[in-house]
Amino acid sequence: MPSEELINAKANLAALEAFLGSRAYVGFVEARKEELRQVRETILSVDPVDRTDEIEHFKLRGEMRVLEEMLTVFESAAEELKDRIEDLEQEEGSG
Repeated sequence: MPSEELINAKANLAALEAFLGSRAYVGFVEARKEELRQVRETILSVDPVDRTDEIEHFKLRGEMRVLEEMLTVFESAAEELKDRIEDLEQEEGSG
């Protein structure tokens, strides 16, 4: 009999995969891409000639990295969850 953790992991994976296949996810990705485009455009327009502009430049680069990560966060989570399910199934199969 599968453990509660395995049952929950499989249910979470099904929900995550449903989200990845949804229009909501497509909208999420498109919105992040647009934000990323705007941040990159702003980075190009900010000329870090003084300390305040330099700090703004660093802040924008950090925001850009966060947005880039957001584009893959759900796919990465699904892959990690699949790996965890595989590990649990092996543990429970040999236990």
